[in-house]
Amino acid sequence: YFCITEQECLDELSEWYVEKNGMEFEDIDRIRRRLVCEKNKEPDDDKILFVVNNPSPRVVKITKALVKKNYQIEILFFMAASFRSSYCDELSEMCKDYHHCERIEELMYYAILSNAGVMHVFSNIEYSYVAKILIGIKGLFPRIVFEQYDISNKMYVEDKWSAPKNFEYERYCMEYADGVCFRGFEQDYLVENESFRISGKKIKFFDYCQDDVIAKNNGRRDSLRLCYAGGIATERQWAGASFACFLEFAKLCEANKCSFHLYPARWNDEFLEDYFKLDRDSDYFHLHRPIPYEKLKYELAQYDYGVHPVRKDYREKEVNGYYTKQKFIYAATNHYYDYLDAGIPIIAAFPEKFIEYFEAKRVLINWTIEEYDFDYLRKVKGIMRENVKKIQDELKISNNIDRLINFYQSIE
Repeated sequence: YFCITEQECLDELSEWYVEKNGMEFEDIDRIRRRLVCEKNKEPDDDKILFVVNNPSPRVVKITKALVKKNYQIEILFFMAASFRSSYCDELSEMCKDYHHCERIEELMYYAILSNAGVMHVFSNIEYSYVAKILIGIKGLFPRIVFEQYDISNKMYVEDKWSAPKNFEYERYCMEYADGVCFRGFEQDYLVENESFRISGKKIKFFDYCQDDVIAKNNGRRDSLRLCYAGGIATERQWAGASFACFLEFAKLCEANKCSFHLYPARWNDEFLEDYFKLDRDSDYFHLHRPIPYEKLKYELAQYDYGVHPVRKDYREKEVNGYYTKQKFIYAATNHYYDYLDAGIPIIAAFPEKFIEYFEAKRVLINWTIEEYDFDYLRKVKGIMRENVKKIQDELKISNNIDRLINFYQSIE
């Protein structure tokens, strides 16, 4: 479908539908006329179509906020979405109009029939080809907003992250979609430094906090407890990478009588072998099983700070594991908002643009692991937690969703 015209696509979809449903050859023309008729209908601007192959907390939060604004959301889950079924289940509960699409033809068929005002494509690098196909024949569909969960161009090392063709597809989507939604600051670099030509509208729309945040005080404990929840690159996998330093950081915490609780996003016995050993041997390091997202903030609320350990040498390297230097400056990460959902402040040094953003709100301490002052953390933890309470309302998704709605409405 990469080099197909809109008319050829309609022919292909009609033939696919007839064959799939065991219909007669004569029905092809009738199905085609139906598709043309649906395509030419006046779009319903109160309806938004989500194409989701990367279900995530972000998609759940955006959907909830739009439903509260009385928008009708239809969701087309595509292939890989089923691997994150907990998010699919929650989205399906909120949006009764949904389809699990196993083939690209099925996805395109339902997209034409949706009659939505906008189609927001939530993608990831491995499925960029899906968005490229849709954008290449975008006249058949609602106005297309492209969103890549992690922008890969110039942020990741190609041969360590994904096939080069996927980077090409991603760039095409950014440059030719009707609109592009960025989670972070990547567009600043790509447009200014790499000559990316984004022809459609664009918006920075962060992950933001849930509406039901936690804003309690942990009392006046003298102990200090830190936590990390998210993806883990282990030292065995990525020796020498600045972000693969959890064991080193855990030992630093132990030396300062500070407990460190680690919640991997995914569980792998082989990769976590060294962590099992440290959990057995240390009174201060605790490895936990992954927590379902809907319960995560309640679990994290018991800690004093949420952290993202990194060594200071990250600033000196052009290539760092599978990251480029730009990744440490411009990218996005969801778990900082998870910490704020839980009512706890952040300790982190990257991505630098987000560090500046959260520092300005006085909810983040900008430290690499070499800069930790544990006595200072004990001293200011109450103050920092109060700072989080002050900005939680501002960062709730429902208090920011109008910007995304206005963006949708501005796309022609």
